[in-house]
Amino acid sequence: MRTYEFLLKYCRSIVSIHISAKLSGTVQSARRAAENLGADITVVDSKSASIGLGLVVLVAAETLAAGADASSVARRARETADTVHVYLCPRTIAYLVKGGRIGRVSGAIGRILGVTPIFELYRTGEIRVVRKLYRGMHVRNAFAGLMTDGLRRAADRRVLVAGSDDPELAQWLRSAARSVRPDADIVVENISPVIGTHVGPGTAGVAFVDS
Repeated sequence: MRTYEFLLKYCRSIVSIHISAKLSGTVQSARRAAENLGADITVVDSKSASIGLGLVVLVAAETLAAGADASSVARRARETADTVHVYLCPRTIAYLVKGGRIGRVSGAIGRILGVTPIFELYRTGEIRVVRKLYRGMHVRNAFAGLMTDGLRRAADRRVLVAGSDDPELAQWLRSAARSVRPDADIVVENISPVIGTHVGPGTAGVAFVDS
């Protein structure tokens, strides 16, 4: 609420975009704060996180810069939230086990089998496993395959890629994305702390607007 009170000293309207309500209580808290203040505050559930949330914010900011009013910015943000697609692939499942996202027994079995999951955030705001890779499978190529398939059908030129604390990985992802979408506006970012805590360093990520 204090952030809203501060911002309202300098503006009449606020469009407040947050991490998926399925992953955090931030959206609910923001809506309560907005209701208590009774101001022109529109809270948008990005249905995403990390670079996916960043992509929704980027589109909203560009819409505002083009001269749109607050209601139009919020509408464009919601439209993007409904179509933003995120893939994440951790280097190891160790941090998922430590964070309680994977049980210790499942984690132990996963390590024995050399399992590497690829996660997806799309439409529902929930994280789900879309593919499991096993020891001996080339993880980077598998992730790049999902990414390039998605970018071929992408409805927007904006693409965010991330290699958590691994600049070489981030640049490799950028090159892979550029190979299928030379027209893309590709931004290299890092995985956000909220997601990064669970997936660990060396996590590959990509966010784009699906068709």
